[in-house]
Amino acid sequence: MFKKTLLFLAVFSGISIASFAGGEKGYNIQFKINGLPDKTCKLAYYFADKQYLKDTVIAQNGAFVFKGDEALPPGIYIVILPNNQYFELMIDNDQDFKMETDTGAYVTNMNVTGSDDNKLFYDYLKFINPKQKESKGLRDQLDTLKNRKKEDSKKFKEIKTKLEAIDAEVKDYKINYMKEHPENLLGKVFKTSKEVEIPEAPLLPNGKKDSTFAFKYYKSHFFDDIDFSDARLLRTPVFYSKIRQYLDKLTVQHYDSLIVAADFLSQKAKSNEEVFKFIVQNITSFYEIEATKIVGLDAIFVHMVNKYYRTGQATWVDSTVMAKITKRSNTLEPLLLGKVAPNLVLPDVFTQQPVTMHDVKANYTVVYFWDPTCGHCKKITPKLYEWWLENREKKGAAVYGVNTTVDQKKFLII
Repeated sequence: MFKKTLLFLAVFSGISIASFAGGEKGYNIQFKINGLPDKTCKLAYYFADKQYLKDTVIAQNGAFVFKGDEALPPGIYIVILPNNQYFELMIDNDQDFKMETDTGAYVTNMNVTGSDDNKLFYDYLKFINPKQKESKGLRDQLDTLKNRKKEDSKKFKEIKTKLEAIDAEVKDYKINYMKEHPENLLGKVFKTSKEVEIPEAPLLPNGKKDSTFAFKYYKSHFFDDIDFSDARLLRTPVFYSKIRQYLDKLTVQHYDSLIVAADFLSQKAKSNEEVFKFIVQNITSFYEIEATKIVGLDAIFVHMVNKYYRTGQATWVDSTVMAKITKRSNTLEPLLLGKVAPNLVLPDVFTQQPVTMHDVKANYTVVYFWDPTCGHCKKITPKLYEWWLENREKKGAAVYGVNTTVDQKKFLII
């Protein structure tokens, strides 16, 4: 949506906005940015892995105000400036405050009035930015030494020691922040972005270390610090990235395993109605689309519809949407892997007598849908024919060819 020119939060996968809290008050957020041209400024917010525009104003002499009658969903928003630079701010219960800075250094020179959350937020940014720059410089030195193939173990060790010291300092900062501000959104984001610390693997009866322990421990403790009852996390890229990491990287990409994982996440999300809605909707829609890419994953979509939509748990769905979803599920369910394919009865191209697919006597039956005008079909059909000639007796293979056009005389499959 916009070019990111400031990287505040590289230590974790980004910070974003919190849950919808609502409220009787509206919002009144004032800005003064010295050196800013009199052009359009935008207010945007995160949801999952995307950003959405919320408000637009014109700056005058570097000043502008975002104002509305209804309270904003609390969280971290993005102020996008005319030059496509941006800075972020926290919005929680206090939505009447002022921020002042200049175009030379948005973070360093930021002054906040009327918002403790933003004071804390910018204290963190002012701490983390120089640490990131220092860390990048040290990593660049390591890369240079590697590229030049210099075997300077002493220099390597010195740089790594400095990097470890920076990492430890950042880690201590976050730990202290989480202790002092456990319910603060930034503290919740820190907890969500924490990596699982894996203990030493136990010994097996044969005296060797369990090689599978690290993965099993990591997966079983992956969500220990993530609060599924806090709907604010829905509007953070950190939460969504964790969900996708669990499904894409920590779960075997087979529909049986993914269904178990989907139910596990849905059950964890039941502590909050909004989180439950997001998890169920996201998994359902994601695997309806993903099923077009990977054979078998349509079973996850069908499972979600049967378990959560048809049973009335998806209370947010109206009758029109429900009809579309269930119709799609009804179409897919008989075609899932492991199911007996629906029977077809079609006329033979030579005799015009009906041929029933379920009556084909073969060890392996290939059901082939083709079109004489299709370029891919013209390439594949002769190859399939050769395969059938080779395997009809050897493996007991048969082909039930379904011509999808009316004209069946252009070329045939036997």
